[in-house]
Amino acid sequence: MAIYLLRHGESEGNVLKINQGRIDMPLTARGREQAATAGRWLAKLGIKPDVIYASPLRRAWETAEIVAAEFGHQFTMREEDDVVEYHVGDIGGLTVEEIDARYPGFEHRALDERGCWAEFGGESYEDVQTRLQRFIDTVIQDALGDGLSLSPDYGQASAAGLPGRDVICVSH
Repeated sequence: MAIYLLRHGESEGNVLKINQGRIDMPLTARGREQAATAGRWLAKLGIKPDVIYASPLRRAWETAEIVAAEFGHQFTMREEDDVVEYHVGDIGGLTVEEIDARYPGFEHRALDERGCWAEFGGESYEDVQTRLQRFIDTVIQDALGDGLSLSPDYGQASAAGLPGRDVICVSH
């Protein structure tokens, strides 16, 4: 099994330089072209996805649809809540300047603190790790097929050694 992870193309929020979090912003023309380029590249590499999972946020789902258009075979597209953007709490919708004004020192936090949004009313690292592990477990269970299950002593989920299939995930 091969899992290909793609970030969404440039969104209007990226251009406005706001921390989007889960604000549902569409792609720009440049973002749509980035998505098409990624899709052509994957197709040229011979990737034949069995499934494309994507965040339900418009910028990721639109990217996934554009990427999907580059493949000439049947496959499944699945909206996957567990790969949605971080919930960033009170930081969502703010520009870098607005964040600096409201939360001095925010940009200078230690690297291991930069993805934790709990103190701002958002998700913690642990929250995100939990949902991403759940996503990996979903991918593995889908690959195993109906009626099969992971053994209780399987430990942390891994895609190694699972049936050969290509999976694309478009997220943030």
